Amino acid sequence: MIKHHKMKKYFFFFIIVFCNLLQAQTKADSVLLKQKSDEAFNALYSNLDSAKILAEETMKLAQKKNNFFYEMDAFMTVAYSYYYNYEFKKALKLFKEGEQKALLKKDTSVQSKFLNAIAMCYEQLAEYKKASLYYSKALAIDKLFKDSVGMPISLGNLANTYNAMGKTDSAIVFQKQAIAIREKQNTPKIHNNYNNLGTYYHVLGRYDLAIENYLKAAEIRKKEKIFDLEASTYANLSGLFSSLKDHKNCISYAKKSEEIFIREDFQQQLDKLYSII
Repeated sequence: MIKHHKMKKYFFFFIIVFCNLLQAQTKADSVLLKQKSDEAFNALYSNLDSAKILAEETMKLAQKKNNFFYEMDAFMTVAYSYYYNYEFKKALKLFKEGEQKALLKKDTSVQSKFLNAIAMCYEQLAEYKKASLYYSKALAIDKLFKDSVGMPISLGNLANTYNAMGKTDSAIVFQKQAIAIREKQNTPKIHNNYNNLGTYYHVLGRYDLAIENYLKAAEIRKKEKIFDLEASTYANLSGLFSSLKDHKNCISYAKKSEEIFIREDFQQQLDKLYSII
C-alpha cells in the first residue's frame, strides 16, 4: 500500500515536470515564431521577394509546431507581398483563402484581419461596395467579441471607403467612433484617425476642423518619430492654407514638410510636395 502511494506520488511529480517542460517549449516556440514572423513582415518595407520567402519558411515552421496563429500571420505576409507589388487580384485570392481557414478554425480575431485585408484589395480595385461589405463583416465580428483592437481598425477602414464613395458625412461618423475607442486606449496609432478625419473635413471645406485634426496628427507623428507621415501632414496643411489664400501659413508648413523630406532623404515625397506648392 505504501509502495503504491509512493509510485502515485512519483507519477504525479513526473506529470508536473513534463507539463512544465512542455509549457516552456511551447513558449520558446512562440518566441521564435514571433521573431521570424516579424522579420518577414518587416521585409515588406524593403524587399518583397525576401518577405515572401521568409514568410513561407515561417509558415512551414509554424505548421510543424502546430501553431495556427503564426502560420496565418506568415500566410498574411505572403499575401501582402503581392498586395504591395500591386498584384491585388493575387493578393485577394490568398486573403480569401486565409479568411476561410480562420473561419474553419473559428479564430475570429484572425478572420477579422483577413476580412479587412480582402476589403483593402477591393478598395484598390475601386470596388467600393464590396470593400464596405467586407469591412462591415470585420466590424460585426469585432463588435460581437468586443475586440477593442480590431474595432478601430475596421471603423477607420470603413470610414475611408465611405469617403471614397463620396459619403463623407458617414465617413466622419465612423472615424469619430474609431477615435473615441483609441482615445480610451491612449494609443499613438490614433494619429492615422486624426489625419484622415482632417482630410474629410478638408474635402467638405470645414477648414477649422481640418486644421485641428491635422495638427493633432502631426503632433503625435513628431513624438513617435514617424517623420514621413509628419511631413505629409504638414504638406496637407500647406495645401489647405493655399486654398484659403493664406500664403504665410502655406509657405510655413511647406517649409516644415520640405525640411523633413530633405533631412530624411525622402526624394519621392519631396517631388510630390513641389508639385503641390
